[in-house]
Amino acid sequence: MDVDVCIVGTGAAGGMLAYRLAKLGISTLSVDAGDVVPNSYFDTHEASNTEEVPDPFNPFNPRASALFVEAPVAPGDGFTQHQILKVGGLQNLWGGVSLRFSPDDFSGGHGARAWPIGYDDLAPSYAAVEELIGVTGRKEANPELPDGSFIEPLPLTRLDRHIQGKLTREPRWSGITANRKAVETRQAKPNRCRQCGMCQNGCSSDSIYKFSSRLLPEIANASNYRLLPNTIALSLTCGRDGAITGLRCLDRTRQAEVTIAARHYVLCAGAVENAIILLGSASAEYPRGLANGSGLVGRYLMDNPNIVFVALHPGFLFSAKETYFGYGNHLLVPARAPVDPESSTRYLADIYHGNPQLVPLFRRNLPKFVPFWLVEKITFGSSLMFLFGPADAHADNRVEVRGGQKRIFYGWTKRDRAVIEAIETEGRQLVRATGGLLLGAYPGGPGDSIHYAGTCRMSSGPTGGVVDSNLRSFDHRNLFICDGSVMPSLPEKHSALTIMALASRLATYLVSPAGRAAEATTGHVQRN
Repeated sequence: MDVDVCIVGTGAAGGMLAYRLAKLGISTLSVDAGDVVPNSYFDTHEASNTEEVPDPFNPFNPRASALFVEAPVAPGDGFTQHQILKVGGLQNLWGGVSLRFSPDDFSGGHGARAWPIGYDDLAPSYAAVEELIGVTGRKEANPELPDGSFIEPLPLTRLDRHIQGKLTREPRWSGITANRKAVETRQAKPNRCRQCGMCQNGCSSDSIYKFSSRLLPEIANASNYRLLPNTIALSLTCGRDGAITGLRCLDRTRQAEVTIAARHYVLCAGAVENAIILLGSASAEYPRGLANGSGLVGRYLMDNPNIVFVALHPGFLFSAKETYFGYGNHLLVPARAPVDPESSTRYLADIYHGNPQLVPLFRRNLPKFVPFWLVEKITFGSSLMFLFGPADAHADNRVEVRGGQKRIFYGWTKRDRAVIEAIETEGRQLVRATGGLLLGAYPGGPGDSIHYAGTCRMSSGPTGGVVDSNLRSFDHRNLFICDGSVMPSLPEKHSALTIMALASRLATYLVSPAGRAAEATTGHVQRN
C-alpha cells in the first residue's frame, strides 16, 4: 500500500482523521498499540455486590476498570496517567460529553492563552462532526456554551427534574441545560441508547460514539485504508532536509520492529505519548528531539482541576424506585464562581442521578454494617456532581524523556489551587440549593479528569509553539500533530469534540493544495 498519511493513534483525533481521509480517497494507514474491543465485551453492566472493585478511579464496573493499563510513565510530581491501549483509546469508556469551546476560549478570554485560530475557523468542523456522530442537546443561545447541530436529548428523570427546578431559581445557575452527548437517541435507529445509565462502563449497543464500532466498519475494507493494530509507535526518523522519513514501531504480535514510510505523518497518540515519541526521537542532528526547535515539546501539560460532590436528596430516599435511567448524566450546568474580589472563574457541573451503576460507589463509601437494600435506597436518592475548572498553563508541568526514562512532572499552580477552592465552595452551594445533604466531596488529582492537553501547543510562530495553525510542525514540513496536545489552553469544558473538530479540519487541509505540497518530501515503504 502506497501511504499518503500515516496516523499514530485511533482515539478522538486519530479515528476521526482516518475516517475523513479514507472517505476523501487518501491512502491512509492507522497505527494503534492495541486491538479492537468488541461491543460484546460490555454485554453486562452489572457490578459485583460482594467483591471489592479493584480500581478506585473507575468504581462502577470491574470489566471497565480492566481496560485501563498501569501508568506507563512514572509520575515525578503526582500526575496520574489514565490510558487504554485499544483501538479507540479512552473513547472506549468515555461519557460522550461533546461541547464546543466558546469564542472567548479561542481568543484568550479569562486570562487564557490565545489560539492562532478562532471560533469561526473551527465552527464548520464542529458542525460536520456533530452531524456525523450525533450529539444531543437543546439550543440555549448561551455565548459561553455555543449551540451546535443537535439531536433530541433523552428525557430527565424525577431527580433530574427536581435538581433542574431548584437550580433555575438562582440566576447564576439558570444556564442549566440538557447534557450534550455523542449518544444515539433517535428511536428509529437500531443502535439507539438502551438507557443503562452509565456510558463510562462501555456500550454494548453501539449507542455512544467511538471510532472502532461506528466509523471503522465503514472504511475497514476500503482499498485505501489499513489499520495496524497491536503496533506500538516508538520514534520517528528524519532526513537531512528535515523531512520525516519513517516511523519506527514494535509489532507486539510478532515482537519485531517495523518501519513505516509515508508522505505525511500525523501524531494523534495524546498529549503525553506524542511528547514521548518526539523527545524519544532525539539524534545527533536533533539532540532535543524532533519538532522541538522551540524547546516546548512536552511543556505546558494541562488537565482540568476537578471535584466530585455526592449529595443525598431526602425526599427521594424512600420513593418508588425509578426504572428509567437514560444515559445517567442528563444535566449540564455552565456557571461562574468568584476566585477573589477582582476575578472569577468559569466552571462546568456535570450531574448524574442515582442508578444501579452507582451502587458499588456508594457501597464502598458507606460503613460495612449498612445493609445492601439500604445502600440501594441511598443510591437512588442521590446525585453526583462533577465540577471542572479551567486549567492553568505552566511550562514546568511537563513530560520528559531522559536516558530512556519517561517522566511526568506536574503540580497544581497557584491559579489552579484558587480555582479548586472556588469550585469547592460553589459545589457545596449547589448541593444546598438542590435541597441535598452533602455526603462527601472528593477532589481529583492531576490527571484524573483525563482531559490531557498541551505539550505540543499550536502558535502563530515557531518560537511560541510546536505546530502552526494547520497543525504542521514548524521544524518538519511533513509532520503534523492533532489531538489535545496542540491546545494552547484548556477551558473548563470537555475537550473531545474540539479534538475531533481539529481532526476534521486537518483532513480538509491535507487534501487542499497547500497540504498536498508536503508530498515532495515522500519516502519509500520500508519494513525490517
